[in-house]
Amino acid sequence: TRTMLLASCTVLGAGMGSQILSLLLAVQHGVDRARLGLATSLNQFSRSIGAAVGVAAMGAIMTRTLTGVALPGGAAGLSAGSMALTESVRDQFAMGLHRVFLAGLLVSAAGLIATLFLPPVHFPKSVPSGTGEQLIEAEMTNLRPEDEPIAVPE
Repeated sequence: TRTMLLASCTVLGAGMGSQILSLLLAVQHGVDRARLGLATSLNQFSRSIGAAVGVAAMGAIMTRTLTGVALPGGAAGLSAGSMALTESVRDQFAMGLHRVFLAGLLVSAAGLIATLFLPPVHFPKSVPSGTGEQLIEAEMTNLRPEDEPIAVPE
């Protein structure tokens, strides 16, 4: 039902939203400051590759399940915008989606188990007073007027 779909997506979104920031902070606090950019970009790159491989794998599972299924209207039916599927095609499609989500469940469970083996990361309790002002001051000392972009009048 729509209510079940909304509830499932809410749980999924809350879980993803909380883990994405937590993992990024753990990665950033787990490396030396000199390697902060490298760690952050590697984290983002790994997510992009994981998403691409995951979508490809799930698409392959769905395609394998739908192999041999004839769509009404053939190729012309695909471009029509909507098509009425027979009961057997809907059942095959539902079975394919079930397999895709089952594969996602297994990979998610493996990821959850893998997090249990990650080394602990200790986050600082607070930021020392005046840290923001020190960062701004350090940035201002590195600025030179000749490095600033010049507006060219048209």
